[in-house]
Amino acid sequence: MSQTIESCEASFNPKEQRKALFSYLTRIVRLSHEKLNVRTSTDRVKQGWARVMISAIATYGDLLDGVQFDELEDRILILEGVKRKIE
Repeated sequence: MSQTIESCEASFNPKEQRKALFSYLTRIVRLSHEKLNVRTSTDRVKQGWARVMISAIATYGDLLDGVQFDELEDRILILEGVKRKIE
């Protein structure tokens, strides 16, 4: 039962979700790149894989913005802690 609760808590942790999404998106970009380089594919198929790759890269960029906000939040919390110690 506790494993279920821990896995549910982990699934709601935004940082862990983002980390998992980075992994999935990396695989999608690699697969798309491989599919684009297949010489026997038609232009239509390659165009579809190019769309998948562009979408994955755009999502990757959006996730990076979220990481930057998380890092800024962590830095602010550290600075607030230092400020409290000084006061």
